[in-house]
Amino acid sequence: MRQAFALLLTVSVCAASVSPGVAAGPDVIVGFVDDAREDSRLGTTQVGITASTNACNIGDQPVNWMRLPDKRHPAITLNLYRLQDGRMEQMAASWVKHGFYATNQDDCSGLREVPMPCQPGSGGNRLRPGCSDLYTEDLNANPANLGPRSRIDNPASGDFDGNRAQDLTGYPSSIPAERILLVEESALAAPTARFFVEAHYVAADDAVAGNSRNNVTYREVKPVLRNGSWVLRNASEEVRLQPAAHAWREAGAQLTEIEGLESGIRTFALVGSKATRLADGRYRYDYLVYNMNSDLAFNGFSVPVSGVDMSSVWFKSMAPKGEIWSTSPWTGRADGGRLVWSTAAYEADPKANAIRWGTSFNFSFVSSAAPGTANAVLTRFRRPADPTAQTVSASVIAPGN
Repeated sequence: MRQAFALLLTVSVCAASVSPGVAAGPDVIVGFVDDAREDSRLGTTQVGITASTNACNIGDQPVNWMRLPDKRHPAITLNLYRLQDGRMEQMAASWVKHGFYATNQDDCSGLREVPMPCQPGSGGNRLRPGCSDLYTEDLNANPANLGPRSRIDNPASGDFDGNRAQDLTGYPSSIPAERILLVEESALAAPTARFFVEAHYVAADDAVAGNSRNNVTYREVKPVLRNGSWVLRNASEEVRLQPAAHAWREAGAQLTEIEGLESGIRTFALVGSKATRLADGRYRYDYLVYNMNSDLAFNGFSVPVSGVDMSSVWFKSMAPKGEIWSTSPWTGRADGGRLVWSTAAYEADPKANAIRWGTSFNFSFVSSAAPGTANAVLTRFRRPADPTAQTVSASVIAPGN
């Protein structure tokens, strides 16, 4: 196995403890997510969305920003989430945009999270401390800059082969709209839905310095159809240093963060849970499992249950289009007082539909039992060196006894 999972910590959070300040080493964050809009279409029902991203270095050392085939640069992804009827879902996921030149502007100056001005210097191969680098929405959608997420060999360490980062040999055919945030137009038009654009930077030197937890930022947007094209207007300021799943707290969800080590690199995942009382007196239980950067990924999720209506058991997965990974749904079954969803192990199918980095899966069911608290169990897709770390527990809202 490429990875060893050595340490597990689970922490129930209202908001994860990510403190701004000057960090030791390189530390890239997403300072701004802006300009979300329609870029292209697929057929008559699907819209390709893009957005601009502006990075900031809050570390005391520069972040590498070389150009392919040099792998020493950040890989940037976008995700789209929807909060509707109390349920938080990932709607779309982009390929990675490969960084290529740091403009070293001072756009981040004055942000609470950036406690220093842009450090003077020259050249674009590194993002200097306090400096910013803007990629416009057009650049983030340009196929010349994009590559599959699966070409990132290790999302925890940020390692990949720069010579193969955009190699599509063996991949299904795809068009540019499928490589950005592809979503059904009918979903954008839903009047009661709230939407969130999330940006995530993966950088090897940032990860080795232990600074990868804060590489995700999101903001709420409101889709508006203008002259036949969708514009996702900003509905809030950015929520920096956090994944979009944190917006689910506003709807009463409980969040539990899972931290680990894979070959000495910190990894993070999140389990969200919520119970909604239905008109007939029963409860709908919703779960979201988010993998920020674990290469081991997840291929199983279970919760203790009682009074479950098995016809209500539901699952949803999200993966970028045009990838080599399977999108087959996980199977759900009752087993020994638990409701278990799973897919194949890595040894059986390396391309199975696991919860890979930058991705969230949803699980749901209806039960007659009122909410309590219990431990969900997540199973690792790849086998860690320590067999006792094959499963991870997280506190969730679940049917009481």
